Amino acid sequence: MRVITSVMRSDHKAVVAYPQQPNSARVNVPTRVTYRKVTPNQHARFLRQVSEDEFINPQPTQHVQEDFDYFYKVALGLPSQVQSA
Repeated sequence: MRVITSVMRSDHKAVVAYPQQPNSARVNVPTRVTYRKVTPNQHARFLRQVSEDEFINPQPTQHVQEDFDYFYKVALGLPSQVQSA
């Protein structure tokens, strides 16, 4: 069980009860993420390719999830296609 006080001026406190003893308080850990720099030419190629491509599944199914999976597969592949062009 923990008692948490407000970061703002207040007489109120919160009591947080855990079903088990927590190992430790969570600590913010810095995370390094990959950043992909986009040049104006890459951006223009991407917009041109998106306007030319049709996101129509050539083999549509009766399952909406499969059709969304196809769309995301195509959409997520566009930046890498433009970068390598």
